[in-house]
Amino acid sequence: MKKILCGLKITCVLILCGLPYVVHADISDQVRADLQMTLLKHIKGASSNPDRLFRVYSSQINDVVGYRFNNLHPVIIERDEAFVLCVDFKDKNGDKVEIDFVLISSGAQFQVTQTILNNRKNVMSYFRYGKK
Repeated sequence: MKKILCGLKITCVLILCGLPYVVHADISDQVRADLQMTLLKHIKGASSNPDRLFRVYSSQINDVVGYRFNNLHPVIIERDEAFVLCVDFKDKNGDKVEIDFVLISSGAQFQVTQTILNNRKNVMSYFRYGKK
């Protein structure tokens, strides 16, 4: 019942925002779980520094910045054998920071190939509609 309610909430939010519903029914539960676990392991491994921050280069300020993990989105977008998973982090002030990750299949596993900071609009445009 909780899964159904969660799915309905996600659908309502996407519809209200004017975005197409993009949870691919053809991504199996096992692949979905493998993608999410791969990403969470990647984030945990990259956050194993003493302050436990996920560090990423920000082209906006031309520096490496550390963020705290907050939320992994349930929506997974697939295009051309690549998957995008969206994650919310918090900066040092507690403000939301959007980081998107591109994963590809590597044999029987998945691997993170790109980390994209604060560019969700362009990432979603490309992966949803193919716009460059």
